[in-house]
Amino acid sequence: FDLNLSAQVLNNDLGKINLWAYQWKMSFNPNVSKQAHEVVFSRKRNVINHPDLIFNGISVKRVNLQKHLGLLLDEKLSFKDHINMLINKTSRGVNILHKLRFHLPRPSLITIYKSFVRSLFDFADIIYDQPYNFSIINRIERIQYNASLAITGAIRGTSREKLYNELGLEPLSSRRWFRKLCAFYKI
Repeated sequence: FDLNLSAQVLNNDLGKINLWAYQWKMSFNPNVSKQAHEVVFSRKRNVINHPDLIFNGISVKRVNLQKHLGLLLDEKLSFKDHINMLINKTSRGVNILHKLRFHLPRPSLITIYKSFVRSLFDFADIIYDQPYNFSIINRIERIQYNASLAITGAIRGTSREKLYNELGLEPLSSRRWFRKLCAFYKI
């Protein structure tokens, strides 16, 4: 595997894209403030120095973290930053649920939870799911448990299974597993 040859081929392809854009009166990355980014995905311990890529006469900036379609991708594909972002967003939603508990009926709270909190975990879950990483699974599941406590007004320590049965919820890990199976079936 020759890194220089790969960089040469990629730079050639980026040049063709630039030519195509010129031909069709389009422009990509017109200035340095909108510089193109690249993430080199690798789980290797020894970092390999890749040759620079050039696009539109500007060097492509190498970054460790990039957001694509709402999914934070880091160079090791660990998804830690993405999961931390999800937990922060959903925790705010659970806090709002806790305050709304006194003003809305339970079915409305469940609908709000499913629409605005759980849906954040469902987005791209088959990509970021790590079924072998129990600390991440527990952190994610804790959000749904806290939401269940907020909706029902139950005290901490109440059985998770009883709360889920009462609210008609399933564990998020089961949802991810089912969604993976559906995606695999479609493939």
